[in-house]
Amino acid sequence: MDYDASSIDILDPVEAIRKRPGMYIGFTDERGILQLFNEVLDNAIDEYLAGYASKVEIEIKDGLIGIKDDGRGIPTGYNPEKGKDTLELLLTHLHSGGKFDNESYKISSGLHGVGLKAVNALSSYMKVVSMREGKIRQIESYKGVIKNGVIDIGNTDKHGTEVWFRPDPEIFQNVNIDINMIRDRLNMLKYLTPGLTIVLKYEGIEEVYTSKGIVEYFNNIEIGPIYMEGELDGIVIKLGFGYQDGIDDNIIGFVNNISTNLGDHIDSFLNGLYKKLRPIVKSKKNVDIKLDDIRTGLVGLIAIYLNSPNFSSQTKERLADSRAKVVEKFLEYQFENWLNKNNPDELINRIYKNYKYRKSIEESSIKMNLSMNRNIIERLADALSDDFEQRELFIVEGESAGGSAKMARDRNTQAILSIRGKILNVEKAELSKISKNKEIRDLFAAIGINPKDKEPKLRYGKIIIMTDADVDGSHIRTLLLAIFYRYAKSIIEQGRLYIAVPPLYKITNKGKSYYAYSEQEKELLITPDSEVQRYKGLGEMNPEQLWETTMNPKTRIIKKVTIEDAEMANNLIEWLLGKRTEMRKNFIVENFNYVTNLDV
Repeated sequence: MDYDASSIDILDPVEAIRKRPGMYIGFTDERGILQLFNEVLDNAIDEYLAGYASKVEIEIKDGLIGIKDDGRGIPTGYNPEKGKDTLELLLTHLHSGGKFDNESYKISSGLHGVGLKAVNALSSYMKVVSMREGKIRQIESYKGVIKNGVIDIGNTDKHGTEVWFRPDPEIFQNVNIDINMIRDRLNMLKYLTPGLTIVLKYEGIEEVYTSKGIVEYFNNIEIGPIYMEGELDGIVIKLGFGYQDGIDDNIIGFVNNISTNLGDHIDSFLNGLYKKLRPIVKSKKNVDIKLDDIRTGLVGLIAIYLNSPNFSSQTKERLADSRAKVVEKFLEYQFENWLNKNNPDELINRIYKNYKYRKSIEESSIKMNLSMNRNIIERLADALSDDFEQRELFIVEGESAGGSAKMARDRNTQAILSIRGKILNVEKAELSKISKNKEIRDLFAAIGINPKDKEPKLRYGKIIIMTDADVDGSHIRTLLLAIFYRYAKSIIEQGRLYIAVPPLYKITNKGKSYYAYSEQEKELLITPDSEVQRYKGLGEMNPEQLWETTMNPKTRIIKKVTIEDAEMANNLIEWLLGKRTEMRKNFIVENFNYVTNLDV
């Protein structure tokens, strides 16, 4: 086939977006739907940033997503140059919008005038209503094709914009709307929009998101927060930071209220912090720290506001704008003011503790690698297969359950690691103690986690926590989840951590055995003649039963652990076993009269 002028396709904007959606929104799974949601929501937030909106209402029903603000409303009217109404151009003509002249919006999240066009092109249905200058005007489209143009539907004394859209199942792998992803976005956004009320309605539930600002974000940290706000070189900067227990850092960034955790603003924040703290720690502790010593346990939020920011792509995941490097200069100046008014000893002591932890990790990492090389992890029965994706590690509590699991397993693909009793509580333990704890070191070595590395060198495609279905088993499982959340979060993010679901009962009816995994299942299976055996521990099952119910890939039930699951476990450990006792005391005093059945 010849390649000549006739081979060149010229697509209109809607066709181009529908043909290559990944170029415009990054993904065609639930993340892509969230991106469409964000594109519309960002326009409403821009009205707040411009000083015209005080409320945003979001409603999700029947597969539709609706976003309404009380801003100025989208300008409408005939455009003689293009021969169409302005509102129609905003939905169909690339690089059209009010974000280019630097006057309509001094600060905005819009990048290339693509957002609303992408939503229109990738929705099976879309409706935009503009209330402006006493008029209500509306436009509808189907798969990006405008229906009937812009129409007048009445007069009003209100103002604002309302957008409804339904993600197109021809584009997206799954059009189910992940409400938790939306709630997470709003939970963060509220700290950046003081004075704005955001209302979310779904499934008969109404949630209100509002706050007094960034300072409210830091409500559960050990040291800080240290908060700074101001303007430098025409860029508005708001930032706060402090330290939490554990080694994970949690640094989040925003550019014009768009979540952007990579780029010049984050790098400049860390560089500025390092430049200020390194000489102070050197003078007080006589050690030379690294950036990792500052990042360990660091909680930070950096929000900057500037005109026409430059991102690496339409999805705005990374800020690529050298102007943001002013954050470093801003932080150095503001931090000097803070030092003149505050005693930094608590902060310096924490960074020094991080330094000692890093040193102990470097030493223990050598020992850890030797342990694996010499194969002296006593309680690990490894799998024979070299196929990473086929290899599974079961983490089992107790010698009895470990023995049954070792006999039950498929030796080719399944490894067993027995742990002894309740593993170390990472909430109360010092960082140096955690790094030297044999249970945790063996666990990390077996899996392939080296705390000094950014990414684990995993030895197994699946890691399965298999504990007893009782209170102690739940406690151990929660402790393990907290460890993974704090020290190996990427394993959860990759979808490789699972929880085994063993049966609670064995029910025998007329010589046939059935297994029940819940009280409800038990009630459905039992008859007056049934024999019911309650499993309190995995060790009560013989190897055949354990294989059949909990380890056989064809018949078992395992649940994938999500970041939300692990975060909940981490928060539970912090609440129940952390250093703050006042909340626990109040809870016990207020609720002890309600205890009717205690499993001891």
